[in-house]
Amino acid sequence: MRIYYKLLLSLLATVPTLAKLNGSCSNGKKGICVNTTTCNNYKGTISSGFCPNDPNNVKCCSNISCKYNGKSGTCMFTSECKNGTTYSGLCPGGSNFKCCIKNTSSTGVKGVGETCHHQGVSGKCINTNNTKCGTTLVTGICPGPANVKCCLNKHVDGNSGSSGVGKSCSYEGVSGKCINTNNTKCGTTLVTGKCPGAANIKCCLNKKVPSPSSGSSVSSKSSSSIVNNLRKNLKVSASKKEAMLAAAEAMVGSYDARFIAGLLGNIQDEGTPGLFESSNYKSNPSAEPAYLKYMDNNFSYRTKYSGKSITNVGISSAVTLANKAKNSGFKGKFGLGMIQWTGGRTNNLLAEYQRLSSSNNPSLNECARIEAQFMVKELKNSYSSIYKTWQNNPTPYNAGYLICKKYEVPVNTETKAKKRGNNASAIYKLM
Repeated sequence: MRIYYKLLLSLLATVPTLAKLNGSCSNGKKGICVNTTTCNNYKGTISSGFCPNDPNNVKCCSNISCKYNGKSGTCMFTSECKNGTTYSGLCPGGSNFKCCIKNTSSTGVKGVGETCHHQGVSGKCINTNNTKCGTTLVTGICPGPANVKCCLNKHVDGNSGSSGVGKSCSYEGVSGKCINTNNTKCGTTLVTGKCPGAANIKCCLNKKVPSPSSGSSVSSKSSSSIVNNLRKNLKVSASKKEAMLAAAEAMVGSYDARFIAGLLGNIQDEGTPGLFESSNYKSNPSAEPAYLKYMDNNFSYRTKYSGKSITNVGISSAVTLANKAKNSGFKGKFGLGMIQWTGGRTNNLLAEYQRLSSSNNPSLNECARIEAQFMVKELKNSYSSIYKTWQNNPTPYNAGYLICKKYEVPVNTETKAKKRGNNASAIYKLM
């Protein structure tokens, strides 16, 4: 009897691994086990014999093409996507089977080397941290982090109007001309956001315009000096400084320095890039918000995510958690990142992480840059009224106060808004 038992164990050991629905195909075959109709809908290749424990109409589906933002990729399990970026909602199967688009850059920085176009002139996306552009540099048209910009094949300049240089502009009733700040200095007041073309094309007024708050001119805080001065003068923790510098870099050229100081004054008192809100209220359990208790009780939030970073947890795991929170009708939710985005805004932020991150486990620096870009995106779109309202009283304090009241909206909002307004005033002096 013992002999037959050993023989049975030996036979079982030789049985091939059986695949399951939405699981990987068996015996080393690349692909996913799905309904043949589904595979045909996605124009994949059907192979028999690699999904043996599923119904006859479930077979191995491979070679499934996908596209995101005009770039071609292949559907595969996220663990198989090496040196690429995964995107959800483009492939059959579960949440771990996604569209994998290989990074085109040989340098490892997303977007570098890709072709870009501006005003009818083509160019290449470069990493401005280590590569100089000898012609015209254009921001906002290359994928990847903020330091990846488009270097055009020739200068876009002169009075042809192609870049905006030489065009008329005005600010607070004072007229001026659009100049290229890369090669032309403005002796009066320099104003951003008033000229067409690249970020370096700005309005040089015909005379100085005093600041309502301090008597100094808008040009007293130039884009080129803001980040350098902050890097030298900010006295905060390393992670906080990373967040504040990334936000400043994302905003210079598009916003007044006083408004930038207002945002930084809020980041100073908020979270850390990529950090999950803590649900550890052991010393005062009754103070834990109901939405975090729901996450603890239903999704093991306390043990798996609370107080941890997306750098360690991973983007895919964070996306799965955010979708669970969304499916609960946001009975459960959690704060994430440098300003602790919650609810549907967390889902939107994570979509940016999926779009811009070079890996599933981004570095602190990459987290800061992705979140800074997302912040600017929100302020330019769904929260654009804040900047317009602020211009009625354009002081650093009012920027910090308004951003807290209308964008951040933490508990004890009024008290915190006043403190962050004071933060902003102090930060502006450091610029």
